[in-house]
Amino acid sequence: MSCRVWSRFQTTRSDGTSVKLRIQDLPETRLEDAVELFIQYFILEETFHKAVGVAGNPQAISESRVIVTKSMQDPAFHHVICCEDRDDDAVGQIVGASSIELSAIGPEPFEGIKFEADEMQKIFMLLGAVMSDTHNIMGELHISNFYDDRGIVVHPKFRQLGIAREFLKTRCLACVTNNIPATGALMTCIATQKAAEKDNWETVLEVDLQELGRNHGVTFEYGGVSKLMIWKNPQYKPLQNM
Repeated sequence: MSCRVWSRFQTTRSDGTSVKLRIQDLPETRLEDAVELFIQYFILEETFHKAVGVAGNPQAISESRVIVTKSMQDPAFHHVICCEDRDDDAVGQIVGASSIELSAIGPEPFEGIKFEADEMQKIFMLLGAVMSDTHNIMGELHISNFYDDRGIVVHPKFRQLGIAREFLKTRCLACVTNNIPATGALMTCIATQKAAEKDNWETVLEVDLQELGRNHGVTFEYGGVSKLMIWKNPQYKPLQNM
């Protein structure tokens, strides 16, 4: 399959230099590079992963690698990357990646999934609690399936360049392109929350991290409120029964 280019944009670094970037589908030949980006910067830095201490257990990191790799090969997932936009269209360094999964309202999230590492059991317990709330809300909104967030990661040298917002825009474009009614994500970063609000994402649930942690025996280093935000596709057309 050819890799679709979703957007091209030019941005400026703090030192005044400009960089041309593009968002495109993940090529199969670069799967390992995308996995490494998630392992190095998402698995070790993301709020939930930090709270349960994944970085401190090699077994937990190993199990995370297996999960990320399998997701990259699963057709239910959609992975896009950000790379420098070169004149020859070749994919150079991958500087960011975004992952979503087409989820249907129904089964209990992550039911039956087992891990050896205690940290992995804890993180999926936390994510399962949040996803149960997400599915309940989507059901109340009569949304039968949606693109659910599985992570956004940006290389430290390319942060604060608007890449995360471009990824969120791409998720909305994917909804329109594939006739999916909505996309949703638990936003733990204030900057990402504000960027989503500018693009008409709405907050449907606020999650107190300290309370969530107390309920599941996990301590979050920092408090605050994460927001479950969704974007509803105004062009969605329900499929008619034949």
